[in-house]
Order: sequence, then C-alpha cells, then structure tokens
Amino acid sequence: MDSDDTWEKEKLQIQISTMLKNGYNVSHSAYTRVDEKGEALNVVSACEKVGYKEQLRGNKIGNLTGVYNRDSLGIFYQENIGHEDYEMWLRILKEADSIGIESSLANYRVYSNSLSSNKVKAARWHYDILCMQKGLSTISRFYYFLHYIFSAFSKRI
Repeated sequence: MDSDDTWEKEKLQIQISTMLKNGYNVSHSAYTRVDEKGEALNVVSACEKVGYKEQLRGNKIGNLTGVYNRDSLGIFYQENIGHEDYEMWLRILKEADSIGIESSLANYRVYSNSLSSNKVKAARWHYDILCMQKGLSTISRFYYFLHYIFSAFSKRI
C-alpha cells in the first residue's frame, strides 16, 4: 500500500471474517480510484474468486486490498522489479485462491504524472513477469498478455 492510499476502517475485519467464514487464506476487495484531491473517479470491482490462471490474464487484486494468511502460506516479499505487487500475488495464488469482497474497502490515489500512468512501461513489466512464469509457452504468454491489455483498458472505462 502506498503512503497516500487509504483503507476503510472496517477493511481488515471484513476481509479476515470473510476468509474464516469461507475457508480461504487469501482475500481481496473492490477499491475506489480517487484523484489528487480525493474525489472518486470510479470503483474497480473485485472478482468473486481469483486463482493463478485468472491472475495471469491481468492483475485482479489491487495490492492495497489484498490480505493473506501468513501463518498458513508463509511470508511473501515483493521483489524489486516493475509490477512487484503483481508478481508477488502470482506467487501467492499458486498456493491458494483469493475470495473477493464486493464492497470498496480502500482508496487508490491516482496522479496524472505517476509511474503507473506510463502504460507502455507497465505493459513491458507485465510481459516480463509472464516470461518469468515457469511452464508458460510463448503462445500462452501472448494469450495472457492480450488479456492484460484488454483488462487494463476496461478498468479505465
């Protein structure tokens, strides 16, 4: 979570109780994209369930919303690469699926000149991470990359 992003006060309580109730070790939620002034731009919905293959198609878990049970899954650190959160969630989702929560439980601040606003660089980082995944053929990487491009555009509409 970046220092300028925020959580709703009940975020952890809702996510942990949902995980316990449904037998999951990972959860994520919807989140609201806000501008530099804190005005809501749009809500990014949460998929009902995200597994490794769904995550390969594009980042389905907003890093500021993800929670995992480290006692069950171990500790996952983010590597110092572009899209380190996406790569980390791929490793986590190899171990366990994530249950989604429809409510927006976090606010992601968007700046017009931010590093994440460089879509070409972000796409390159994404493709590089797909290349790091063991067992993915060139055709599979291309297939998942096309899903990523489509998903990236869909989030902004």
